[in-house]
Amino acid sequence: MNNYFHSAHIGSIGCGAMMGYASPAGAILTSSHNGTNSSDIFLTFEQNSWFSSISNLGAVIGCPLAGVSLKYLGRRGTIIYAGIPTTIGWILIAAAPNFTVLLIGRVISGLYLGIFMLTVSTFTGEYSSPHIRGILSTFLQLLVFTGVLITYAMGGVFDNFRYIAAICSIFPVICSISLLFVKESPLFLLSKGKDKEAEEALIFYRGKNYDGIEKELNEMRVSLEQLNSSKASFKDLLKPQNLKPLLVVVLLMILQQTSGFMAVICNLSLIFKAAGSNMSENTSSVIVAVVQILSSVVCSFFVEKAGRKLLLIISSIIMAIALAILGIFFFLNENYKPVAENVSWLCLVGVVLYFVGYCSGFGVLPWTLLVIFQSLQDLIHPYGTYWMFCFFCVIGGIFSFIGVYETKGKTLQEITDYYSQVKTKEEKDISLNTDVKTSLFVQTKIFTAVSLEMLIYIFIFFK
Repeated sequence: MNNYFHSAHIGSIGCGAMMGYASPAGAILTSSHNGTNSSDIFLTFEQNSWFSSISNLGAVIGCPLAGVSLKYLGRRGTIIYAGIPTTIGWILIAAAPNFTVLLIGRVISGLYLGIFMLTVSTFTGEYSSPHIRGILSTFLQLLVFTGVLITYAMGGVFDNFRYIAAICSIFPVICSISLLFVKESPLFLLSKGKDKEAEEALIFYRGKNYDGIEKELNEMRVSLEQLNSSKASFKDLLKPQNLKPLLVVVLLMILQQTSGFMAVICNLSLIFKAAGSNMSENTSSVIVAVVQILSSVVCSFFVEKAGRKLLLIISSIIMAIALAILGIFFFLNENYKPVAENVSWLCLVGVVLYFVGYCSGFGVLPWTLLVIFQSLQDLIHPYGTYWMFCFFCVIGGIFSFIGVYETKGKTLQEITDYYSQVKTKEEKDISLNTDVKTSLFVQTKIFTAVSLEMLIYIFIFFK
């Protein structure tokens, strides 16, 4: 059991650090005195929007790189080598002499988001058993928010974005080194004809006393034989067993991104600063990060009991209520300042409630609306921005209720059978194997997110 929680998951902390870094660093870089020296870098709010969001361009590049690397280097090898450019990116940020180098560093380090998120999901799906897969997904999210908490806490300790970046560069190094001591995916090893190594890897993940090793290996062999005997084409994506779950994943991903998570988490310090809260923005941000972790822990106990569908619905409702509260607060803050000053705590309550909702469901299934966050606030005001996010959360809850199939305790073959609604062996053989389906859905989720991001970049550029 302990081997499920292996070194690959340490990389999730690095991803969380990448997501959370923009909040304390942005607050420092946009302040008139950034705590270093008078000639250091100063960013406008528009530049900070790009600084916060540009790492997703790295993710755009990272996704196809991971797709190729997974085939030749394996799951373990891909994550190990991904640590090299990520560390270089962090070093560039820490040593950046100007805004341009800052952006380059963010793009390079952002490769980790695309490569790691795709690879670790594929890795986890291949070595974990169905009854533990949901808990593992929640555990990954828990470590992501741990990385966010660490960067928020560093923002309260260091008034220097360079120190924070230097510390963040350590996480991918630790992940890559520690992965040298764990086994590769059994399914990948089988696909390369390494039967003995595959058996050893499966024993590593299941334990020496597990008596189902040979059975699982045979199932993997059958899955690989089906893949090799049938040539998948684009037309296969149009078949019910592939198209239906694909559409569900894509729509959920779109709704997740339009719920505003990355926009909020990367601008948290600036949000609290704009709210004029009596509590410092760094303290408020740390409180929110702790709530994220606690919510993820609680969610891990319910994900295999309550099921994904129910958690998605509850998550959407809580997030919608929280964003409505945030919208109300910023409406008061802009139009009825004295009233808002008396209820400044409402901003913290709204943000905390939002992340409780996010971590309860939508966070387990992220990356958009970052670069246009400031533009949205200028266009439709802060309260309008949060009410817009609220609307998408409501839509997400409705879609989760109507269109999401409960996958709790289901194998990937059972999920495929549900969507295809076919029973014959011939039709089942057409379905994609475990490896392909996992990679397809993960890549689709990430590609959907970064494609939305690219469309937004184009819109802003030509506006």
